Amino acid sequence: MSAAAHAKQLVFIPDDTHWTSEGHRVVAAALDEALTAVGQAYPAGRDMRSPTHRNIKVDIASDAMIVRNMDGTIRYWSDGAARLYGWKAQSASGEVSPRLLKTVFPVPLQIIEAEWRANGYWEGKLIHERRDGAKVSVSSHWELQQNLWAKDQSVTVVEIHTLLAS
Repeated sequence: MSAAAHAKQLVFIPDDTHWTSEGHRVVAAALDEALTAVGQAYPAGRDMRSPTHRNIKVDIASDAMIVRNMDGTIRYWSDGAARLYGWKAQSASGEVSPRLLKTVFPVPLQIIEAEWRANGYWEGKLIHERRDGAKVSVSSHWELQQNLWAKDQSVTVVEIHTLLAS
């Protein structure tokens, strides 16, 4: 955040506590960098525990991390996502993730959304299409992040996608 502010990048909306789109990107990039450093210090795929004590298996070095709005608009696209799907962050940012990835859901999306709104997370298997047209199966974990302190209580979705062996 300091580096972005020093580079005169506006990371907060003036007179507000909401982050700008650039602020969201900066925070997501910093989080990705910090998690990658942790991934190098600990064995890949080690069990991590969330505050609700669910086991989430994460391989930070190779998993795709996507941060998006509730409507699916991509705010952040990790290097792992670029490697897995073939789109660079600049191309993916601003796109709607299910459209970009031509996602095939195991049940209607409305059912998935109702589940993660109720539980704060969703896990399941998805089929995505890479930029080159190849289909890939991923284990997907969606986590709902709500800013309770913001005036509009804005919500962000963090998705982690792990490639499944074919």
